[in-house]
Amino acid sequence: MWNVTARRLPRPRPRPRARPHALALARRPAAPAPLAARAYCTAPPTLSHLDGEGRARMVDVGGKKVTARAAEAECLVRVSARLLRLLRDASLPKGDALTVAQVAGALAAKRTADLIPMCHPLALDYARVRITLPRGECAHGGLVRVTCAAAATARTGVEMEALTGAALAALALYDMCKSVDRHMIITDLRVLTKSGGAHDFGGPPAQESAPAPAVRAHDTSPIKPNETYAPTDLMHF
Repeated sequence: MWNVTARRLPRPRPRPRARPHALALARRPAAPAPLAARAYCTAPPTLSHLDGEGRARMVDVGGKKVTARAAEAECLVRVSARLLRLLRDASLPKGDALTVAQVAGALAAKRTADLIPMCHPLALDYARVRITLPRGECAHGGLVRVTCAAAATARTGVEMEALTGAALAALALYDMCKSVDRHMIITDLRVLTKSGGAHDFGGPPAQESAPAPAVRAHDTSPIKPNETYAPTDLMHF
């Protein structure tokens, strides 16, 4: 009978790694240089939303006086002649696009602080959106003017609320009308007036009690055969 005993075999020694040749080292791509620090302006005028190290911050307005702030902004929407006729006749497939855009602009102005990261939440006194259609035949289309006026009694201005209201009203108008005209252009978003702060410009913004625009006298002439009556004393016309 054979007597077999288990023996543990020695582990093989790892082979030494070959050193890379000098030519191979030269062919290796150089390591990328470390990224430089983000540059920011330290000489006046500086950006108020940046701290001393160039990082974004929310401006502290606690030391400012509470004043009556107001601002008005506008943007333009270039539309086709067919869409302009449908807007004037209130015949869009989705319904009353002008009213929807006005409501969307007012809602957006109230939620500006939720959309703009470093914007202060403000209790607005009012946010009013107006949409003006171009006059005349406009055979090649025209520009629809969207304005948003906002006001608040606060320590900071309301120009961002006015800009947001005008921009979102134009976007809502695009959404309501894109089935008819997919080539609309939203352009020229800007602040028209700003008051109540240290850097005011422009004329006085439209007030809540502004008089209604003049309209054409009501037509009382009899309707001709095969003629459809449509009122023309609406606010948007």
